[in-house]
Amino acid sequence: MPETTPDETDSEGGPDAPAPDGGVPRAAALVPALVGAAGILVIAGEFAVPWPAAAAAIGAVALATACEALDAVIDEAAPAHERALSERLDAGLADIPGVRTLRIWHDAPDRVGVHSLTVDGYPAALVAAYLSAEHGISVRDGKFCAHPLLARVGVTGGAIRASVGVGTTTETVDRLLAGLRAYVTDGPAAEYEVVDGCWAVADDPRPVPAGSGLEGLFATAAAGFLADAAGCGPAV
Repeated sequence: MPETTPDETDSEGGPDAPAPDGGVPRAAALVPALVGAAGILVIAGEFAVPWPAAAAAIGAVALATACEALDAVIDEAAPAHERALSERLDAGLADIPGVRTLRIWHDAPDRVGVHSLTVDGYPAALVAAYLSAEHGISVRDGKFCAHPLLARVGVTGGAIRASVGVGTTTETVDRLLAGLRAYVTDGPAAEYEVVDGCWAVADDPRPVPAGSGLEGLFATAAAGFLADAAGCGPAV
């Protein structure tokens, strides 16, 4: 993005230039409306398009608690455990037809336990909903606030991200791999439909746990939904 000064207010590209499609001028985009990771901006060319996100106060407390728990194992046990699980997951993903793992540096000698992937011919959000509903595996889908990076590796509609760490077991990794393999070979057992912009089991008979806060999940996820931003993944 070109550097500007407060005086640059021209209509060609200054900070006060009007933005298309509901975006805000660059100058306004530089000042956060919310702090503490309570707002995310999707960069579209020279402009920022508002995108909703949850406030992170609870996450900050959880992060501090996790750091205390990890302090005793972070130097030796945790890295070795994570490395073994990552290698197991990498090998398993490479053996599933149609699954493409996303990496920038394929010759890196080491890596963290975050694995991004796509399944040829299937929306990432649909695969994520299937893994959750039918295999009890929670993965992230979308563009992970890394839109330019995903574009660089040729992903336009969103991807799946699975993470392994000190609390992950070998059984969980194997269950994820089995779920992905079952999806590409047999397909999902349930029917899925788009509800408020997100994939969900059609006519799901399972009750939403009382007090879980999930009752308004779909409506919240759909608010301000942008097809190219893939917050919960493009529906189609």
